[in-house]
Amino acid sequence: MPSPASPSASPSPAEGRAAKAQATAWLAAALDALPAHVCLVDGDGTILWVNRAWRTFAADNGGQRQAVCEGANYFKACEASIAGRDFAARLREVLAGQRDLAEVEYTCHAPAEERWFVATATRLDDGATPRAVLVHHAVTTHKRTDHRLAQAQR
Repeated sequence: MPSPASPSASPSPAEGRAAKAQATAWLAAALDALPAHVCLVDGDGTILWVNRAWRTFAADNGGQRQAVCEGANYFKACEASIAGRDFAARLREVLAGQRDLAEVEYTCHAPAEERWFVATATRLDDGATPRAVLVHHAVTTHKRTDHRLAQAQR
């Protein structure tokens, strides 16, 4: 019979819960370390979780937490722009299982600077409730470089 310290011993329920909690904390910390804005939505578009970059961007740009963070409806937030409505339509297809991935490039200019992003939605298929992870990645540097190259070629 293996001893409790041997590698073949099964973890106790408490050890299993502790290991799961530790893995969840590491995952959240890893997602918070990313510079991209990341959120998780359910099949109705309700935002279930956002990372630190998402929260920081919202706070820095006057976003109201109740409109853009946990508990808010992502589809409603998308209604303000054509690109947002386009991405919302593609996200609905991802959540319905009609496509695996959706991607849209969009502008989100601030009074002091022009900014561009690429939003990507990927379906999370756990066999139960449809969910998607959304990533908004800043591409402003690339857009500015492309613009300078185009200007230089004229």
